[in-house]
Amino acid sequence: MKKTPDRGERREMEGKRMENSQIQYTKKPYDGGELFTVRAAGRTQTTSMQRVHHGEEDGYRLEYLLQGTGYVRREEDGQMLQVTGGQMLLIRQGCEATIWSDREIPGDRVWFLLEGTLLSTLFALYRIPDVYAASAPLLPECMALGELLASGEKDPGICGQAAALVSSMLVRTMASALFPAEPEDESVARRMQMYIDSHLYEDLRLDGLAVRFGYAKMHLIRLFREEIGVTPIQYVLQKRMEAACRMLTGTVMSVNEIAVLLQYSSAQHFAAAFRKHTGVSPTEYRRKQK
Repeated sequence: MKKTPDRGERREMEGKRMENSQIQYTKKPYDGGELFTVRAAGRTQTTSMQRVHHGEEDGYRLEYLLQGTGYVRREEDGQMLQVTGGQMLLIRQGCEATIWSDREIPGDRVWFLLEGTLLSTLFALYRIPDVYAASAPLLPECMALGELLASGEKDPGICGQAAALVSSMLVRTMASALFPAEPEDESVARRMQMYIDSHLYEDLRLDGLAVRFGYAKMHLIRLFREEIGVTPIQYVLQKRMEAACRMLTGTVMSVNEIAVLLQYSSAQHFAAAFRKHTGVSPTEYRRKQK
C-alpha cells in the first residue's frame, strides 16, 4: 500500500516543485537609491496551478506573460482580471494580489519587483490602477532586462540601463492601451468584434461601445447584426459563456471568482445566465466535464 505523505513531506515536495519551476535572475537588489531599485527579478515556468502572492511590501510588480493564461485577484475587494500571452501585468506598490496560471496551459512569465520615485511618478502620470494588464509587443525589452540583471555584476551603470528599459516598457504599454491600432480596412462591425474579443473581461455595455465607435446605439446594433449575425450584447454574452466553460473545466476557480471576472454583479446572476445558455448550472457543467 502506497504511503500517503504527511504534512512535512508534502511541504518538502511542494518546495522542490516550486524550486524547479523557477528560473531566477536575481534575488539581490540592484540599488539605485530613491530613484530606482531592482529588488528581485526572475522567470517562472509553471505547469500547474501555482499561486504567487504579491504582498504590500513587494514594491511595484511588472510581469510579462510569454505564454499561457493567468488570473489576478486584488485581495482588498476581490477584483479579478485575466492576463494572456503578450500582455504586461502591472501591480502597484502597496497592493496585495494573488496571481495564478491556468491549469491546462503551461505558463511562462518574466517578472520584476521594483521600487523608487521613477516608478511612482510613471504610475501617477499614466494613472495606472492598482492592478492593470495591457497588450504590448515587449518581449525584446523584457528579455533584455532579464539578461542584464542575470549578469550578476554590480556595476552602478546596470541600474541606469534597467531604469531606461523599464521606463520604455511602461511608456509602450500605456501607449498601446491609450492608442490601440485598429485596421482601417476593417468594417465597423469587425472592428467592434475584435474590440469585444480583446476586452471581454471589462465593462462592455452598449452605451460605452456606441461612444467608442461614434454611432447611435440602434445604428450600431443594425450594423453589427447585419455582418456578425447577432447583436453586440448577444455576442458579448456568447463569448463570455465560452470563456466560462473553459474556466470551469480548465481551472479550479470558484463560480463566484468566474462571475466577478466576467463582470457579473453576483454569482447568482452569472449562474442564471449560464443555465439559460447551456441548460445546466455551472457546478453541474464542471462535474459532467470531469
